[in-house]
Amino acid sequence: MQVENFGDGLTPVDPAAPAGDECQGTTGQNGLAKATLTLGKLTEANPTYLKLNESDEFYTKVGLNLVTAAVAAYSGSIPAGEPFEAYGTPDVPVEMSKAFGDEAGAVVNNPAGSLKVIVQDKHGNPVSNVNVKYTSSQATSLNPTAAFPSENQGLRKIVFYKRSECTESYPLYGDCPTYSTVVIKTDSYGALIDTIMGNTVETKYTVEVAVQDLPAGAPAVNPATFTLYSYGHRDGKEYIPTYLSLKSLHLVNDKGQPINASKAGTLLKAPLATRLIRITDTLIMQPQAACTDGSQGPCWRTTSNGVLNYAAVSNGNIAFAAKTGGGAAGQTSNEGNGKYQAKYTTGAVPMKNTIEVSGTASLEAPEMLLSSYGTLIEYNYHADTLPMRTVNMPTGTYATFDKDTLELRPYSTSAKPIYTVYGIDTQLTVAPKYVQVDEEGFTKSDTTLTYRILPDGTGSTEPDAAYRASTVDIDFFTNDGTNPDDTETLGTLWPRLKIT
Repeated sequence: MQVENFGDGLTPVDPAAPAGDECQGTTGQNGLAKATLTLGKLTEANPTYLKLNESDEFYTKVGLNLVTAAVAAYSGSIPAGEPFEAYGTPDVPVEMSKAFGDEAGAVVNNPAGSLKVIVQDKHGNPVSNVNVKYTSSQATSLNPTAAFPSENQGLRKIVFYKRSECTESYPLYGDCPTYSTVVIKTDSYGALIDTIMGNTVETKYTVEVAVQDLPAGAPAVNPATFTLYSYGHRDGKEYIPTYLSLKSLHLVNDKGQPINASKAGTLLKAPLATRLIRITDTLIMQPQAACTDGSQGPCWRTTSNGVLNYAAVSNGNIAFAAKTGGGAAGQTSNEGNGKYQAKYTTGAVPMKNTIEVSGTASLEAPEMLLSSYGTLIEYNYHADTLPMRTVNMPTGTYATFDKDTLELRPYSTSAKPIYTVYGIDTQLTVAPKYVQVDEEGFTKSDTTLTYRILPDGTGSTEPDAAYRASTVDIDFFTNDGTNPDDTETLGTLWPRLKIT
């Protein structure tokens, strides 16, 4: 008898026989030979998925142990028709690990990405159908001199949203139902929740995650803490001018892996999508004791309480431009509520494609002045409010105005957002090319399948030049032999093969 794939080893009933991945024994008077199988520890070694209880919401990853048996005969070995099968299930949960999302950063009021934990047994196997509670716990300023509001003044911590309740690919606060605390069940990949950043710059946000409702007698599982950060900086009570931003969350699956590829020279299934957002600070005009520029008073200075607001911009002119890879972006469509998208066809050669997005929009902004040195002018305004100006702003800039000419003079232009997608192809070699099968549909000889997924990074020093596939699906077919190249008459074959 021999263990394949997942089992730890066979222990023969005969104590004199050796144990291990393979053991031998003799049949008794009844013609039976017996061995005891010790199940393997890691479900990942040969995974399959089962619902262990009728009440389970999700499938559990279990380990399939296979044991083959053969009888030594005069004319050679006689194998059993099918292997013995046994499933190894995860033990009780004992630990929780952070899979991704920790130490992430984002612009205020924008999606901050996904947080994912994996609840595991003592061998590191993921345990499904365990309740996990996410709690948005703290918001702490990283700049003790900057204006920072209390919750009564409008401070908002990170909030969570569920993809099942939100159709927006890039939701802003208010687009979808949000929660400060949420309980979700783990599946075989863990427990994942999506987040929206709070409304203050240069802030550290913490999220606590705890396992709930463990079986009686199960050991306690230590909680996990995620830390996230908001971008930006504020000096003291400085007012931050209106900012026009283009943002996008790239599509990912439930494992957090990107969905960003198509066969080279073909259309991506999902369009490139972006969202145009205006971010405005809370403007507070504070009276000055005296004007400091020699002018007659009264004078005011611009300040803020630290709360940043936002709004989707639906009147933008947005363009997607292919930069590398030889692909082509289609015409941009305005989907409303600040959303813009364009179809994209990857280049004919399998390789990484990059696409740049930029644009402009007409909007109203307070007339915040900029000195000839390029610094914001905070003092000596002769009114307790700033005039509102309608201007055509480029994306990635702040709305500021020249002190002398009062013309728009945007500053601090950010880098244009870049999308990375892949045009891919595959190369598959089968040796031998034609395979004989028995009456049950199993191959009569070993078959070697060698595949390559292009681009594989050959000839490039870029770390992301190669496409990294998350799964590979290979279909096998039989042929009646009359026309080996006629795929229309092929029937599906499920041979017993191991692909690595």
